[in-house]
Amino acid sequence: MGFCPGATYTNFHEVSGGDKDSFPKFTMQTAQQVVNELVSALESRRKPKVVSGGLNRFMIGLQKLMTRRMVVNMMAGFGPLKGKQ
Repeated sequence: MGFCPGATYTNFHEVSGGDKDSFPKFTMQTAQQVVNELVSALESRRKPKVVSGGLNRFMIGLQKLMTRRMVVNMMAGFGPLKGKQ
């Protein structure tokens, strides 16, 4: 099973040298929420790919309606800023 949790409140960003505030708060899930979704998916033997969080699932569905160029441009906004590495 592939599990895609998206942005999660952990210390990962701090440890990796990133900025934990780079994601809007409404897009973040707690580690407990992610674990609950994973356990539920494992118990129900859902699809081979599970995306955690309602907003994340909505964004995946929205991308299916967009052109590849639009998706690439949108995703570029989530990457590191130029010159900042």
